[in-house]
Order: sequence, then C-alpha cells, then structure tokens
Amino acid sequence: MPKIPEGKRGLYVYIDKQICVKLYHLIHEKHGQDIYGALSAEVEEALERHLETVSSHANTHKFGNPALPRTHRTCIKIIEDLRKNDRRTECTPEDVYLSVSNVQGSDRRTHEKWIKTLVQLGYLTWTAHRTLEISSRFQEWDEFAAKLEKAQLVEGIA
Repeated sequence: MPKIPEGKRGLYVYIDKQICVKLYHLIHEKHGQDIYGALSAEVEEALERHLETVSSHANTHKFGNPALPRTHRTCIKIIEDLRKNDRRTECTPEDVYLSVSNVQGSDRRTHEKWIKTLVQLGYLTWTAHRTLEISSRFQEWDEFAAKLEKAQLVEGIA
C-alpha cells in the first residue's frame, strides 16, 4: 500500500474506459514523461472546478432578503454580478447576458427572459444608444451600504 501524503485522502472510483484514455492522453501532453503525481493533480483540479460550478449554480436561489419575491432577489443577484468588476452604470446586452449566464443559465431564452424582466421591473433601462443603464436605486443602495459599513466600523472601534 503506498504512503498517503499528509492532507490527502485516497479515493477509489470506476470510470469509463474512454474517459480514462482521454485523461492519460491529457496528462502525457501536459506533463510529458515526468507524470509522477500528475494523475492526482489533474483529477483534483477537475473535481475542484466541477464542485465550484455546481455549488455556484446550486446556490443561485439562496440569497438576499427572503421577504423579497424570488424574481427580485434574482434580479439583484444579476445586477450585483454585472457590477462586481466595476461600478459603471451603463452596459451592453452582452454584458447582461454574461451575468445572467453566471446566475441563472446560458440558454438564449433565459437571457431574453431576464433582460425583459430586468427592464420591466425597473432594474435596467434602455438608452438611446441601445445599451442598458442600471437603475439609480443601485447607486442609492451603494451609498447606503457604504454609510452602514462606515457606521459599523466606527461602532466596532469605539
């Protein structure tokens, strides 16, 4: 029995022969002849990516204020995803599609449904340049959240 490295655990599974052949082919391409430990590293990396994807998709319905209707909570999550990298207020439909894909799914009909819903509920508005503008209510929320965070920091110091 091989010695198991500290912090590791043995996992014994049965996988399809075709997948096994593809996996070993990938390992030989990436690591050449020096493949000691490469199988564990590749399987661990693949499992980690899969678990992140599954957990992020599985948790899309468990967020925000439960008093808000689920549609509004989803809209807020989409806007938060849209604004996570920058605080701009204007975006393209493609930007919104990407955020919808991150939160709800990548089907074309899902994209169209959520853009329509975001506009109908007032979270986004169309501009004259065929771009979308994020509602001012999110700017107000950002200001309120910043004030609240500052008050909590001051309270924590005192």
